[in-house]
Amino acid sequence: MAPLTPHWTQPSHPDVQEVVKASETEFLTKSLSKVALPPFAVFSKMSFPPCTLADKPTYATVQCGKNKHLDLNSDMLYINHSCDPSLVSHPVPSSGAAGDGPSVAALPLRQTEPASVIFDTGNFNILVGPKGLQPGDELTVRFLPSPPS
Repeated sequence: MAPLTPHWTQPSHPDVQEVVKASETEFLTKSLSKVALPPFAVFSKMSFPPCTLADKPTYATVQCGKNKHLDLNSDMLYINHSCDPSLVSHPVPSSGAAGDGPSVAALPLRQTEPASVIFDTGNFNILVGPKGLQPGDELTVRFLPSPPS
């Protein structure tokens, strides 16, 4: 598969993220944090735009509901998968009160699988994982399986 050609202005999140590319011809990239944040802080918002609802799921979409997916349309696409991630990708139920944010108790995280960031698709936030984040930390996520349709 050919590398994705970004159609967005780069860098898209220069205050919080650095994208490191191996070369222009290979799809070898990684994202590094440029900020120090405590556990479960908001790293970035998934705003509309640049995010858009996707017509169908692809390797570059994020599931945000049973049959809903979104395109990030930003450098957040370069957050890589890891079995020992800095982020976790799954909907996080809201606590119910406006402005309260996600219910951290609802996060199915095990200490053997620490996350650097969490894709909180219920509230459209990217949150720092339970270990916190330091400048230079690689931004990674563990994609959980999609529920059956």
